[in-house]
Amino acid sequence: MRLRASHSRNTLGRKSDRAETNNNLPADAEEKHMIPGPFTYHRPGSVADAVKLLADFGDAARPLAGGYSLVPMMKLRLATPDHLVDLHDIADLKGIERQGGRIVIGAMTTQHQLLAKNRYLK
Repeated sequence: MRLRASHSRNTLGRKSDRAETNNNLPADAEEKHMIPGPFTYHRPGSVADAVKLLADFGDAARPLAGGYSLVPMMKLRLATPDHLVDLHDIADLKGIERQGGRIVIGAMTTQHQLLAKNRYLK
């Protein structure tokens, strides 16, 4: 299975990719057998950009943080978002730090990062 993408610009000026699968089927059969369905891929660089995209597209958009539940659902066509907003490049959502008497863990912090940093926060 190949991923074919055509590039466009979204309203925030960042590149987005229109992604579709291609199973080397005849052109007329390709759309009927696509897994997952077509979607527009957005990769914002800030929390503000991600919030704007999700607000602008409303129920047609889904945030993509790890994809462990969304991607399989898309393959089965149980979820068919028109827009995926990938949060991976948003630095403000990553990291672990001590702020006063609290430890703050960013939403995109991986388990590996958490385990590696744990010894320094004790």
